[in-house]
Amino acid sequence: MRADGVRGLVVVVAISLILRTVLGLTFTPYLHGMDGYFHLRMANLIVRNGELPTIDPNSWGGRQYHYLPAFHMLLATLRLATGLNFETAARAIGPLISILPTLSIFLLVRPRGTRQAFLAVLAFALAPYAVLKFTVNAMADALSLGLIVHAVLLASRGLFPLLCLTVFTCAFTHPSAALLLILTPFLPLRRSVIIVLLLAPLWVFLASLALVAGQGIAHQFVPDLLYDHIYEPVTRLHLTIGFNPIIGLLAIAGLAFHDGSRGERMLLALSACIVVGVMLGYVEAGRGIAYLTPVVAVFAAAAADRLATGGRPAGFLLAGSLVFSILVLMWAFHFSFWGMMSPAQRGALLWLKDQPRGTVATWLGDGQWIATVADQPNIMDGHFTGRKDSNERLDDLNDLFNVTTAGKAEEVLRKYDVTYVYLHKMHWHWMDRQGYEHDRLVYSIDRSPCFVKDFDNGHSQFYRVVGRTDCFPPNIADII
Repeated sequence: MRADGVRGLVVVVAISLILRTVLGLTFTPYLHGMDGYFHLRMANLIVRNGELPTIDPNSWGGRQYHYLPAFHMLLATLRLATGLNFETAARAIGPLISILPTLSIFLLVRPRGTRQAFLAVLAFALAPYAVLKFTVNAMADALSLGLIVHAVLLASRGLFPLLCLTVFTCAFTHPSAALLLILTPFLPLRRSVIIVLLLAPLWVFLASLALVAGQGIAHQFVPDLLYDHIYEPVTRLHLTIGFNPIIGLLAIAGLAFHDGSRGERMLLALSACIVVGVMLGYVEAGRGIAYLTPVVAVFAAAAADRLATGGRPAGFLLAGSLVFSILVLMWAFHFSFWGMMSPAQRGALLWLKDQPRGTVATWLGDGQWIATVADQPNIMDGHFTGRKDSNERLDDLNDLFNVTTAGKAEEVLRKYDVTYVYLHKMHWHWMDRQGYEHDRLVYSIDRSPCFVKDFDNGHSQFYRVVGRTDCFPPNIADII
């Protein structure tokens, strides 16, 4: 590679690291959302026990480990190699992983000009969903996406040995590795068969999981009450904070400049698979849009490159698009802060970590924080894979907190041997918005003889269970 090419790669790496590190480590004090804390816990168990976990004693009160291990091993290795504490390592891994798809996008587009390649990198860097899901969180499919885009690059260049290594690695990372099947129509038959065989670890994993999950494997046993929320149709909000309208329109315009290259045809095939998956309800809209961002970036760069050569009016339009994209990214960050724990919540969870071990009853959304940050067992969390009892457990939690019948709520306390109940302001806010009467556990727990408040920092409260019968005041029992 010539010296100017090496300098270009160094600049791309520097831009990716600086931008993603600033976003990942400065704008957000903790990991975004809950999913990353599952991966953080699994890496912690690897380091603690010196081997892959077989059981997670905290999740769902104890469950088998069902996950492809590559990402967890990578996160554990980063922790051991750097000496960083686990959460810092988890927040750093997103910016580091983002280098792979960034470089792959740059090298895919570079034959059409260095300027267009840099514009593609910029479009990818400014795609909000790619940042929110894969940079400020610790997500296994961030690594999978990087490997898939890198595989497209290698296949387009005919680098088959490196392609085999990439496919094999991806097969241990995330079920989305199955998207690598899009490569097979573009390769000679013998090489296509090899690619399928290299995905064997993924097929073995899915087959073994199917025995556990049965018919629920497609949607990972998401409870019926949450199905429409998690697998909701694509909305204007998804598109706005996905790759923002300007970049999306540029990508559509950029299709006119599609040159028929093998790399671009593979990207279009990848897009078709993702879009069909979202439309059929097998891929969440947000995750699907995040997976589309590299493709959108490549084609948006083709249109933006034409604008860059279109004189002053086109230049002003391009500059305005850049400013708008930055504003959309900032707005998306502000919008997404609902999914992050607050310092008050974290303080409460760290208090619980120092308490005697016991099952914690709380809303589903806080379950993973209980398992990871507080290191205590929960009744359930957002990792539903293989859990045939997800509907039952969610119904039980609703019965406990909504007090549909006092007898049923007390049965839940006994059934899961609940030791602590965790409430915070968002719970009351949600209940009030639903218009519930104040005859629910959320409102009545301070008057119940079965609970003692052990912690209250003004935002979060922990109640210790001291009894599991006659827990609800007589007036509530009379009402229900």
